[in-house]
Amino acid sequence: MSVRVKLFIALFFLSLFPYVIISFFVFKNEETILRENIKNQQIQNLDLVKRNIEDYFLSLKRNLRFWSKAQILDDLLTDDIDKRIQIFLDQIKINYKLRGNIYVLNLSKTVIASTDTKSLRKKLHIKDSDIVISFPVFASFNKKKIGNIVYVQPSEKLKDFLYSNNLVSLSVINRYNNIIIGYSNSIPEQAKKLSEYENDKYIYFSKPLKEKPLNSWLIVSQINKKLVFLPLEKVKIIFVAVFILGLFLISVFAFYSSEKLVKPIIHISNIMESVVKEKAYSKRVSYKGKDEISILVNSFNFMLSEIEKALKTIEEENRKRVELFKNLIEVFNRITSLQTEKEVLETSVRELKKFLDVKVEFSKEKIGVYSYPIETQKIKGYITFSPDRPVSPEEEKFFSSTVKLVNLLLEKVELLNKAQAASKAKSVFISNMSHELRTPLNSILGFSQYLQTVEQDETKKQALKSIEISGRYLLEIINDILDYAKIEAGAVKVKKEKFNLKDILEEIKSIIKPLSDEKGLQLFFPDIDIELFTDKKLLKQVLLNLLSNAVKFTEKGYIKLSVKKEKDKIFFSVKDTGIGIQKEDIPKLFKNFSQLENPMQKKHKGTGLGLAISKEYVKLLGGEIYVKSEGKYKGTEFTFFIKA
Repeated sequence: MSVRVKLFIALFFLSLFPYVIISFFVFKNEETILRENIKNQQIQNLDLVKRNIEDYFLSLKRNLRFWSKAQILDDLLTDDIDKRIQIFLDQIKINYKLRGNIYVLNLSKTVIASTDTKSLRKKLHIKDSDIVISFPVFASFNKKKIGNIVYVQPSEKLKDFLYSNNLVSLSVINRYNNIIIGYSNSIPEQAKKLSEYENDKYIYFSKPLKEKPLNSWLIVSQINKKLVFLPLEKVKIIFVAVFILGLFLISVFAFYSSEKLVKPIIHISNIMESVVKEKAYSKRVSYKGKDEISILVNSFNFMLSEIEKALKTIEEENRKRVELFKNLIEVFNRITSLQTEKEVLETSVRELKKFLDVKVEFSKEKIGVYSYPIETQKIKGYITFSPDRPVSPEEEKFFSSTVKLVNLLLEKVELLNKAQAASKAKSVFISNMSHELRTPLNSILGFSQYLQTVEQDETKKQALKSIEISGRYLLEIINDILDYAKIEAGAVKVKKEKFNLKDILEEIKSIIKPLSDEKGLQLFFPDIDIELFTDKKLLKQVLLNLLSNAVKFTEKGYIKLSVKKEKDKIFFSVKDTGIGIQKEDIPKLFKNFSQLENPMQKKHKGTGLGLAISKEYVKLLGGEIYVKSEGKYKGTEFTFFIKA
């Protein structure tokens, strides 16, 4: 690609990039603001509707409790239709404009009086969807219960409190029987469980009703996304049109500018190319003129002379750098072997002082320009470098990176002492420290390899070879650690292949059978011939983990592997007659570094990663894993499925 084309592309994208970035952030910000406004408005609306509904029923409960104490209800003792109570109830319904009916029941639950005359002399029938408030009725003269006063309101009447328009529809939902009242025909299950949920068409907000008897109901606001974001979409169309026009203008500008700038440079680039090909750094470029190009030529000539000088000092500098990196690795090795925060901090300060030949100290307060914070849970303060010479930007970066590494080492020690966070802490520490060490190690390897090609002395070459071997060994260890961290992070790649399940089962049986025979256990494997297309290695590892655990924790009886195919899934089951699992321990099974307390714990040690890794592998294969046990000493059955 020519310089002219590159310059055109550079100018084009430099002109276009700010517009694209600004447009993106503008739309993103506007959408965020719009969403926040919608959320706040809907929460306020839901709170208002919730308050109206709860206030209505709270007032109704107070009145119903008051009415239950009315002396006129003593007529319940007659156990017959009472006209006085009937008139009393009718007057209540008129005065209070009730949305439901009031029933007065005797002790045999027969309706003696009601605002619903069809129910007189009958047993009260209440639907699952009805909202019911009931209070006992006591005789005024002896305080004995003589019946109940009951308010029954159809849940459909809750719609009186709701509203709907083009953008928003309100509904109430019974969380137990999924009855929906309002202006939405269907609401996703997630919207019933979450206070805020969004799908392709709607945004949902919900609020639970807490006042009895409404505590099983939920108010849900359904917002039409297409309509609410319509103004924003129109603005986007305008921006796209402006973008297309700007694209054309930028193209014209970039082409014109590149043509004007490149022509004078082509002549100089030809001379530079000849110098590079011949490796003749003694050549110089001649140019007559007093413009910017002459500055470029003079700078290039100066660069050639500096290259000549630099090549002569590279060998000596490289030797010193190899020695420097060797010492740096030794310092890191000493620090990483320490066990306590105090040892790490004191040794880091001491070794850095010796390595850098500058004053290094730790203090609680910031005391210098080159003070960098130490911030862990147990240690707060600053490591300060006090050089007696000017500090280059590279040295300053090294100071900062070194303190960051000390922070990481301190965090490692702290996290390792916390058993409940051991897995996560280990992964973070290993990953960060490994990345910090890879750069100097790769530099060591590069410099040692280079020096071996230019060094003539055999003793020195042998020393350099030893450095390279040690560095490669350390790099292999670091790579292994990173691979382990990758597994914990779920970064294992699935490599699918077609194979026969019978072959893999025979391989597994040949591994497990000697172990089961040694303990006198019966081992049952299915005779099945199924073609699979999945990751053979991961499937084999899961089965080996489950069967090995079954043998490990079974002292007598049998171990049985079952396989069956249902549609596009393959189900595997590993059942044993071993020590079993208590129900409260089942949730702990698939956690990293987690082992259950059992009589065989001391006999069989492990990392506690087997089942956790198996669970992740099964997920990668498109399935799930379950465990079932009736309790201690009643055996265990692990079942999982994968896509066929």
